This record gives sequence, C-alpha cells and structure tokens, in this order.
Amino acid sequence: MKPSSLFSLSDHLERLSQDRLSWMRFLDFDLGETTPDENTIRHFRNRMSETGTLKRVMKAFDWQLHKKGYIPMSGQIVDASLVPAPKQRNTEGEKEAIKAGKTAREIWPERPNKAAQKDT
Repeated sequence: MKPSSLFSLSDHLERLSQDRLSWMRFLDFDLGETTPDENTIRHFRNRMSETGTLKRVMKAFDWQLHKKGYIPMSGQIVDASLVPAPKQRNTEGEKEAIKAGKTAREIWPERPNKAAQKDT
C-alpha cells in the first residue's frame, strides 16, 4: 500500500478547523474554542516525521480507508454533474409487448444490453 495522498492535509488544517463545522466536529473542537495555528500544526507534523510516527499513522489511516473501500488517488476529481441521457423511444410493437406483460429479456432476446437498460 502506498503512503496516503492526504499527507498535505495538515497544511490546510488551521483554515478548515476554523471555517467548517464538520471539521470542528471531526477534530472534537467546540464552537468558539481556539484552534491550533498553522505553525503549531506544522511543528507537530515535523516532529512526527522526524520520529517516523507520521509514516506509521498514515499507513494505519490508509489501511482504515482501504478497509472501508476507499482508495485515495492524487489528482482524482469526482464530478456529480447531471447530464441528460438521450431518450429511448419504444416502437409500437415493443409498446404492445410491454402492455402484454412481457419481460425485457423476452422483448429484446437478441440485445441483452438493451434489455438490461429497459424498465418494462
């Protein structure tokens, strides 16, 4: 397992912990509580790197992510844009077969991929 691609997360931790309630909950900070500044976080990370602790922690973190089915990759972008799909029109014969109660596999036996996509 390669080291986590989330190593640079601590560089943004100060801003995230002050800006986002979800991060405050994750870090167990109370609303309005003072948070560590960027230098404190960097110093802590450097000390962990010097002792080899950071590598062990990130390896354990990666293992937990992998165990849950998430594999982080650098440069990965998840896009949730909605894209219209082309409308698929049924022929008159197909409409009659659907009304007669036939299954998609019965209507399109020679086209299993099409049958898998159709909701009869």
